[in-house]
Amino acid sequence: MGFLYCCLSVFVLFTASSIAQSVPPLQWIRVKTTGTTASPALAYAAAGYDALNNQLVIFGGETAGGLLEGNTHLLNLDSLTWTSPSTSTPQNPALKPPARSHSSYGHDIIASYRNGLIVYGGKGQQGALSDVWEYAFNGQFWYNLTVRGDIPSPRFGAVGGGDPPSVDNSASDLLTTFWLTGGANTANDGSYQPVEYDNIYRLQIGGTIAQNYKDATATWTRFANPSASRLNPRLAQAGMVMRTTEGSAKLGLYGGCEGDSASHATVSCAQQDAHVLSTSDSNPVWSSISKCPSARIGAVLVPTLNHLFGDMAFLVLGISPNSNTTDAARLNKRGEVDVLSLSQGTWIRVLPSCDPLSDPPCPVPREGA
Repeated sequence: MGFLYCCLSVFVLFTASSIAQSVPPLQWIRVKTTGTTASPALAYAAAGYDALNNQLVIFGGETAGGLLEGNTHLLNLDSLTWTSPSTSTPQNPALKPPARSHSSYGHDIIASYRNGLIVYGGKGQQGALSDVWEYAFNGQFWYNLTVRGDIPSPRFGAVGGGDPPSVDNSASDLLTTFWLTGGANTANDGSYQPVEYDNIYRLQIGGTIAQNYKDATATWTRFANPSASRLNPRLAQAGMVMRTTEGSAKLGLYGGCEGDSASHATVSCAQQDAHVLSTSDSNPVWSSISKCPSARIGAVLVPTLNHLFGDMAFLVLGISPNSNTTDAARLNKRGEVDVLSLSQGTWIRVLPSCDPLSDPPCPVPREGA
């Protein structure tokens, strides 16, 4: 048996500095799962939602013992049962990506002929990776995309993800955009080398990925060089991609360990800063957001998918260095959710309701959720 925590939607009005804002998710609910092939406890895994089969897809990650995971796990959200796909086809028996953690990932949900989870790079057995894979929801198999163009260096722990267009038709030339910046690669001696945020890369995916036909293309472009506002490289930051308009997005990051300390990301070097960049600007620049939530590493920063709160992002979990502070107590016992308004550049710190039937009632702090 396994457990997942979910946030349910409750609407509450908060007022701060005469600015009224409504905030959606405010209650944690612990979900009990079953299945003989349940996912082990994992950190820094790739995850996506398969709407076609109503299931959570998890790939890779790092086990509690520090081993890299190379399996795909499926959680049916109707029965709350774990299974594993065969990931084999007549053309490519048992084809799947090599084991990895700290990959970048996002959805490619352009149409029925290309509907899946994109996974880029990550930390593999021999160091940083740069390959691109897609797990097809329709057929449940992996496909290794051949990439071309201005290919970025291998890296893991990057800020990046998919930016699927909000369309639904059968046109064959529709593209999904995937953004990438920062992260780290590995030196010959095995140490980590943080990658600067002064290059933004864009991957555009087109074509078809189906069991009986595959002609998908994937092309990298070095999209922007936002050197006007230098942002120090870091590792274990929370990162997000929020779609704004067709082919454009806002990239965001929070916390992590920066500078030389990024070669060993530990809670002692956790940062408290947040930065946002819009790819639609003629001269993209990383803009700083006011500090508010506690410093942390390994947190999660995700945009809301609720159209009523389209400019908001949620910061959850992670671990904080301030074990004796009120901030850490909130993280430890109340599952604090920090809500960022991208349009106002302000934070709202929310202590949601917990699950009275669960022990612990809220999720405990964790790195790499």
